[in-house]
Amino acid sequence: MSSLQSIMSQALATASSAPRPDEAEALKYWGVLGEETELLRYDGLGLAFYDYLRATSHYGPTSLQTAGAKSYVTPEMMFQFRALLGIDIAFSAKEIEYLDIATMDEFLYQEYGTLKLAFQNGWRRSDVKTPYLTRVGFITYFSTQFMGQPVNTPLFSTESTRSVVFINNADRILKGPNHLILDPWTDDRFRHAIPRHSIDRTVSSQVADALPKLEPMFAKARAETLVKRRTEAISKGERPTPGLRGGMTGWEALQVLRNAEDGEVLREVSMRSQGPYDSFSVVERAAQNRARMNLAQTQLYNQVLLARATEQGFAAMNSAIF
Repeated sequence: MSSLQSIMSQALATASSAPRPDEAEALKYWGVLGEETELLRYDGLGLAFYDYLRATSHYGPTSLQTAGAKSYVTPEMMFQFRALLGIDIAFSAKEIEYLDIATMDEFLYQEYGTLKLAFQNGWRRSDVKTPYLTRVGFITYFSTQFMGQPVNTPLFSTESTRSVVFINNADRILKGPNHLILDPWTDDRFRHAIPRHSIDRTVSSQVADALPKLEPMFAKARAETLVKRRTEAISKGERPTPGLRGGMTGWEALQVLRNAEDGEVLREVSMRSQGPYDSFSVVERAAQNRARMNLAQTQLYNQVLLARATEQGFAAMNSAIF
């Protein structure tokens, strides 16, 4: 390439990377991620996803000793969030066969610790810890994913790196007509799409260099943890959890495990493995349980009425005697 061609290529690259006039208002609205500002719209976007998870999850925190009225993202919420943004992990048939909730919690312990995210220990049971990500920890994780995109890659590219997929899906969700991701400062939709130049590349380059190196480490740690769990389960004679199958994401697997742990039967698993009759039996048993509860409540109410009548009878008898 001649020197003239080189100069022209650099000029074209600079022109294509400069903010368009129609992006100026959006850039003013969002600010630049990585710059020191008191209030950044990206923080609001992170809080909006945080609010969404807190409002829609069926798996809230259990016991946790803490000071103040704090809120947290549970492991279930984190896997839901990753699935929503397209960056959830997936399991092979062998990996998922003996997967359990404690193992999935361990995946998050590994990542939270490495990324220095703020979290606290909650308890699934008296002897089983679980990581609860703080609000600050979640916002840090959220911003890190945005800043992890390769520096030489346009903000909305077609590359398959984790951060690019994350950003593209966040943008897609915000442009959708029926999403529930609302600006926490206004309770309304975000007014502008995310502009291409809203990330400080001089700051994000450090994250962009580090994240691709960390992801293989996380994958290796998960693989070792899964092998350890499988060996332990087989040595104890445990059976695989029904409903788990290869190709499931972390969020899908965790829902199956939670349903199994809570004693619930997934309709899909029931119909696939035992046919529609068993599905009907589940519904029938649920109706019988409700009937028994109603009968118990009626009997309890009758006992209350009898006790009141007896008490009133004794009162009347005492009044007649004395």
